[in-house]
Amino acid sequence: RLLARANRISQDSRFLEAFNKGLAVILKAQYPTGGWPQKYPPGKGYNRHITFNDHAMVRLLYLLRDIAQSSEFEFVSAENRAAAEQAFDRGIACILNCQIRVNGKRTVWCAQHDAEDLKPQSARSYERISLSGSESAEILRLLMRLDNPSERVIRAVQAGVRWYCL
Repeated sequence: RLLARANRISQDSRFLEAFNKGLAVILKAQYPTGGWPQKYPPGKGYNRHITFNDHAMVRLLYLLRDIAQSSEFEFVSAENRAAAEQAFDRGIACILNCQIRVNGKRTVWCAQHDAEDLKPQSARSYERISLSGSESAEILRLLMRLDNPSERVIRAVQAGVRWYCL
């Protein structure tokens, strides 16, 4: 966002070039399952997992949505705006696929999920596999802000809200 603003204000091509490089890394780092690792390139430890921790993926999805749709990013090429929109859509699908079921019922999310099978994962020694209230709240806020949500999104939100009400 800072590079986009600097580009708009200054029209200095270095900012545009830096923004495009950053966007390229974001798009390249996305896993086929739609999530992003905590760190790119991912290592062998917990940073290879899809991370909702600290709202990293949610914030990344807001950025991608804005790149695709906001006039603030109209300087971005049509190709990159389309790629951002596709990455956003894959990210939302990943979120829906990661929603944890307990006794067959959808609940919320863990802070980290496996990049391939999407199962909840632990991270550092004090970050055990768990249903995460903080990360899940931000995920639900993102899902509730979608224009024209699908039935699948609506069901995910309803299930998440139900979990908080138990």
